[in-house]
Amino acid sequence: MRIFDQIFFLSLLTSFLGASTLSQAGETKTPPNIVLIMADDLGWMDVNYFAQIATGVPAEKQFYETPHLNQMANEGIVSTRFYANPLCTPSRAALITGVNSARMGLVNAFSSKNAPTFLSKNITPKQGFLGLDCDLGSNPKYPLKTGNFYTVLPNDQPSENGLKSLALPKLLPHYRSAFLGKWHLGGHHISGHRPEDFGFEAIAYHDEGWSEYHKGRSFWHLPGPATKATYLTDALGEMSVNWITQHVSTNPQKPFLLYLAHFAVHGPIEAKTEDIDYFSQKKTLGWNQRTEQVKYTDTQTQTQADKGHHNPKYASMLRSMDHTIGSIRSTLKTLGIEDNTVILFLSDNGADTFKGDEQITSNFPLRGHKGHVWEGGIKVPFIAVWPKHWKESKIDQYPLSITQIAPTLIDIAAAPEAPKTNMDGPSFLPLIEGISEKYQPEPIFIHEPFYRPNSNETYSEGEQKGKPVTNSPSTVMIDEDYKLICYHDGEDRLYKIPQDIGERNNLASKEPERVARMKKQISAWRAKNVAPRYDTHLNPAYNSKAKNALPALKLKPFIHGSL
Repeated sequence: MRIFDQIFFLSLLTSFLGASTLSQAGETKTPPNIVLIMADDLGWMDVNYFAQIATGVPAEKQFYETPHLNQMANEGIVSTRFYANPLCTPSRAALITGVNSARMGLVNAFSSKNAPTFLSKNITPKQGFLGLDCDLGSNPKYPLKTGNFYTVLPNDQPSENGLKSLALPKLLPHYRSAFLGKWHLGGHHISGHRPEDFGFEAIAYHDEGWSEYHKGRSFWHLPGPATKATYLTDALGEMSVNWITQHVSTNPQKPFLLYLAHFAVHGPIEAKTEDIDYFSQKKTLGWNQRTEQVKYTDTQTQTQADKGHHNPKYASMLRSMDHTIGSIRSTLKTLGIEDNTVILFLSDNGADTFKGDEQITSNFPLRGHKGHVWEGGIKVPFIAVWPKHWKESKIDQYPLSITQIAPTLIDIAAAPEAPKTNMDGPSFLPLIEGISEKYQPEPIFIHEPFYRPNSNETYSEGEQKGKPVTNSPSTVMIDEDYKLICYHDGEDRLYKIPQDIGERNNLASKEPERVARMKKQISAWRAKNVAPRYDTHLNPAYNSKAKNALPALKLKPFIHGSL
């Protein structure tokens, strides 16, 4: 360790003495290492532990196999009421900044080099827009003009008018912070918006929404070190283990933060032959032996909703990802740092249940999938372990949000100098430590200003009977047990989630006062936090006779500036 690093670390360590989060039986501990693992498109029902909660089917009788995640859940902290955004880029931005992604304009997932921004098209931004904004224009088949969106995590670059994000490396400056895997926050590797530009030590990464699993990493923006493993998920696990081992051997006194962002289980659906063969012969299907049709109270039907957890390739991809969890935990134990390392695991959004016409997994009994604000799109698995510090428990008193990860990590790392005033949501460390009286819950807001197709549902009545459902733009508020989906076409849906995780019973007509109160809170939140260009408006180009046009609005629209 260099002399400067030693002085810096010791000065910080002095301020940590007496920190309650680092003490056990009166003994002061150094700040814990942190391993933050994010899966991609992994559904809540894809992990055995959570699927058993929903169905009662034990892990050994399920088709999927997630033994290492199950072990983490049985030993550590679990939230069955944890929410992300319905798409990956917004969730990844919120995860490392603690800021609601809608405030940054990151309300969509689009980082391709072909993103149609003002800057990429070499034209002057329209008034009120920034150079890296996408201007989507107006689609004549929609009654509402959807929101536009920003394409990068803002970082005070010349075209950003002072917009800047503080990511985890800046929030935890006494840590050695490294990033590995899927970035998807930099406009396809735009200078100033790469992992290293936010303070991460870049190991290997690709700034895109997907990657092939068998073709190596030569096409990545940073291919990283060579690995013995050739399958991508295994290679990411190997690089994680090697980086941790190298850090401990060269700089054991300095705490580290490793952010591993897996590409699994995002498509393409590719797996190792031996695993595919194993699952192809597996007879245990769990609840997949049933077929069920659900008719919701709002004239929509979901058919064969729970018959989908038996795709051998998908199960194999999940198994490989789970194996990396086991490899990392085994390495921590071998290196003697398991008891001073926090591991957090979560997914960026719900499962993407179809690829084309092929069903690859299912979120049932949750409703919806990736891209939706139904529970199937935003409820994600969350597991955390810190051996000998945290006892096994479920922290389900309140719903939690991905924006709360950063402030929680700041408290775990005992970094009081880190600014939390700009963050959206309190640290939930008090819940983990069993002192819930010190936790002050806040509503969770999710802004989704786009029309999204629904692969799972069709209309069961009316003129559109038999046609796939298109979900309208919406903003969601989750306040303790209640979830209000305010569709911008004017429709409101209220659910009491703990008693109705499938969102079958819309309570809006039964509790109009609660709806009105929550709707006013949503309107105020949008006015304060969502720039007009990232919200919906009446569509001046709407043509009810256009091909595949949606019906004209029947209710008063809940658009930007309403209420």
